[in-house]
Amino acid sequence: MPVNWIERLTGSRPGRAVADAAFTWSARRRVRYLDGTDAAALQRKTLLRLVGYAADTRFGREHDFRGVRSIADYQRRVPLREYEGFWTEYWRDTFPDIDDVTWPGRVPYFALSSGTTSGTTKHVPVTRQMVASNRTAAFTLAAFLLAGEPDARLLRGRSFLLGGSTDLRPLANGSLCGDLSGIAAHRVPAALRPFTFPPADLALLDDWDKKVEILAGRGIDLPVTLHWSLHKFMSPVQCRV
Repeated sequence: MPVNWIERLTGSRPGRAVADAAFTWSARRRVRYLDGTDAAALQRKTLLRLVGYAADTRFGREHDFRGVRSIADYQRRVPLREYEGFWTEYWRDTFPDIDDVTWPGRVPYFALSSGTTSGTTKHVPVTRQMVASNRTAAFTLAAFLLAGEPDARLLRGRSFLLGGSTDLRPLANGSLCGDLSGIAAHRVPAALRPFTFPPADLALLDDWDKKVEILAGRGIDLPVTLHWSLHKFMSPVQCRV
């Protein structure tokens, strides 16, 4: 993958210093906000926001999301389901075209998971909003790490992303499927690539033992300041087209 001017800028020593200072400021602000937040109230607000957003989906209409005003309302309307319930009732007949079925808009990714009960591969929908939420969660974790280790300079070095293969494969409608770690890597902005390891060519490897061996050799001299272990759903991946 060619290096563009944004990557060159953020990968330079002055660029890293500026990025690290900006990250430190944002992280401290995030921690202050969360420290002053009522967790239960925020969870309720988040639930109602998500329910309102999905009210016009097929799932939302069938469970009267427009009438949900409280957590108790939601609990009465939406019974607990296992994955197989969603698959047979909502996704299987039109897969991979499940737009506006359980979430509004197009579903661009499907993370693969080997079933622990049925033994079959599960296709877990991953929306852009879910990717953004996971990114916020990762930032929050790093912010609390920085709160506990205020002298750490996380962006002066590299974040080591240890996960499965990032090789995503297209489905019939153009959506991509693969390891959850591959989806996360696919959504890393260009400006952040100089802060991450491994590079794309190494991240694509399916052979786990070979990948670990190469990672150890290439990473031994890198200034790794943060390590993320991204649990993969399945390897090797087999995509249903």
